[in-house]
Amino acid sequence: MFAVITATGYMPNGVYEGGFANLGSQDQCLKVESNKGIRGRYCTLFWRPPTEVSLAAFTKEELRENPRLDIRLWLNNTRERFHVGSRSGVCIPSTCQQKEMNHIISGVASAYGAEASLKYCRTKEAVRFKKLEVGIMTTIPAMVVVLAFFLLPKLVHGPLAEEHLSKYYNGCSKNWWTVLVHINNFNKYEEICLDHYWYISVDMQIFVVASVLCVLMTRCLLWALALCCTTVVVFASWPWNNMKLPSRGVAALYSALHKNAWALSLGWITYACATGQAGKARLKSP
Repeated sequence: MFAVITATGYMPNGVYEGGFANLGSQDQCLKVESNKGIRGRYCTLFWRPPTEVSLAAFTKEELRENPRLDIRLWLNNTRERFHVGSRSGVCIPSTCQQKEMNHIISGVASAYGAEASLKYCRTKEAVRFKKLEVGIMTTIPAMVVVLAFFLLPKLVHGPLAEEHLSKYYNGCSKNWWTVLVHINNFNKYEEICLDHYWYISVDMQIFVVASVLCVLMTRCLLWALALCCTTVVVFASWPWNNMKLPSRGVAALYSALHKNAWALSLGWITYACATGQAGKARLKSP
């Protein structure tokens, strides 16, 4: 509660010197959160005091500091400033709705001949992006870069330009679409378009795969472990078949564990199907 009170901006500082705003602390207000789910709601209070009372107070103060003041000119300017009004930042609990608070504040202010309204209320919400927005953020920048490379031959000229940039020209002319669908890392190095974009492609692929694995790990832990084990057993030897032999430690570990891991994985799949834990998947005898 103390954080809510201190985050509110009260009377603007230096009113007599032309200060007409005190915004308080929005960050402090939005950080407020209780165990009961109540959070801080930051709003902007626009208010205008009664013109007659305010002008009298301002005129007295101004004449005290400046006895030679042109009172007629000063009053005209001051009326215009009071017509604009002031604004203050207000921090209220999230359970208080803007419409209800606005009704209370305007009623109290009108009783004293003033005007007040509460606007622009907000609470701290998690930033969420729609699928279309994510697609725009990931695809459009890549498209712009690809288009830039198509325009590069028309903009860059010189004795070494073709020698150094031919790799980019040839790769992007054939495989520009792989950048947009995020499979750029599967191209050969000589045929890759924008080789520094391989990281974006890998990151997107890992994100998609990791999302599926996270769902499986939370809902079907044993199924996820079985799929991971069978995948590792099958594909771990792929580099070895291309004459990239592993170290002795890796070879010994694979030889000792791959048969047991394969058997346990298939055993769980068989058991799950036989006991009705496999959903629509069924194992039937031939």
